Amino acid sequence: IDFEFEEVKKFLPKRDISSNKYDSGQLLIIGGDEKYPGAIILAAQMAIKSGVGLTFLYTKSQNVIKVLKQFPEIIVFDNQDRLTEILLDNIPILAGPGTLNNKWTQETYDLIKDKQITTVLDAAYIEQIKIDNSFKAKILLPHEGEAAKLLGTSSQNINDNRVTSILTISNKYN
Repeated sequence: IDFEFEEVKKFLPKRDISSNKYDSGQLLIIGGDEKYPGAIILAAQMAIKSGVGLTFLYTKSQNVIKVLKQFPEIIVFDNQDRLTEILLDNIPILAGPGTLNNKWTQETYDLIKDKQITTVLDAAYIEQIKIDNSFKAKILLPHEGEAAKLLGTSSQNINDNRVTSILTISNKYN
């Protein structure tokens, strides 16, 4: 289903004319491996367009300048100590755009999995759920290929049985 902005606009909260970035929510985005910096750039763009007031982005060092060139209003960093500090604020997380299964992903996954804050998982972070399903508060966004990996089946089977697949993933991975 495609929606036009005018259809969605009525569901977006109205901002007070005197509001500032601290009044409009926060988001922490984690992602961006060497091969896929575009995924975090798109995620950052969507955070801005959807009205997130303050967006933090933890990524690999080679992506910091790429993101800042397009979105100087985003707080972009590559320091894990800074990530640990921001995690103390318990802000919602989007983890995984543009990630691969590697040490960086595993280390970051381990830092966030015990947080009691809503976390949307994408890409390699979804695959981590198959290995370690102890994540506290999660929302999974698998495409057919990721769903197929979670259920040990083919993408075609997922596509042919979308509702059953969704229910199976929901039951199996809470």
